[in-house]
Amino acid sequence: MAALAQDLLALALTVLLSLVQAAYGAPAGALAADLADGWHSWEVPAGTSGRRACCHNVHGGKVGTTGCRLGGGSGGVTIDSDCEPASDLLRVYVFVADGDVAEIRALSAGCPVEAASPVRDLGRPPVADSIAWLDRHAVAGSGLADDAVVAIALHDDAAAFAALKGMVEDPRRGMDVREQALFWLAHSDNDEAFRYLDRLLSSR
Repeated sequence: MAALAQDLLALALTVLLSLVQAAYGAPAGALAADLADGWHSWEVPAGTSGRRACCHNVHGGKVGTTGCRLGGGSGGVTIDSDCEPASDLLRVYVFVADGDVAEIRALSAGCPVEAASPVRDLGRPPVADSIAWLDRHAVAGSGLADDAVVAIALHDDAAAFAALKGMVEDPRRGMDVREQALFWLAHSDNDEAFRYLDRLLSSR
């Protein structure tokens, strides 16, 4: 009888943990430094630009928004269906091949996506964990620096600002990464980003 009670308690705790994770996001350790081969994704609060991030096509001289097919590179291979993505969440997609990160994409959670293989959902880790994971790839010569910087820039405005500002001020990043970070700061709707850029210009 005691053993049965222990089993029921363990089951109840497992169910409770899953409910908490669903409500508040995945635990901080969900984003392992080394991910298994295949597609992985997670959600975080989106910044202004991230709420509508999707793929685009051109028909009759007009640019339309369409869904994305994963595996098309940073330029994006589109799905032939119009859409109007709008979500307060950003979904980050990462593809790992032979133990190495091969592709990084960040799209509005409202953007339709197709993938040739299953995508493992890693839940909703803290924004700081997501940015820290991407930041490891935002280094000159990584081949993923541009995509990592873009993904960071599409995060919640305040969190993205702090990360991008750190890149701009870090000479070890390399000029290309710092320029990319500066570009996204200039396109941010964050008031603090505007004041920061104003101070940079005024100091010259």
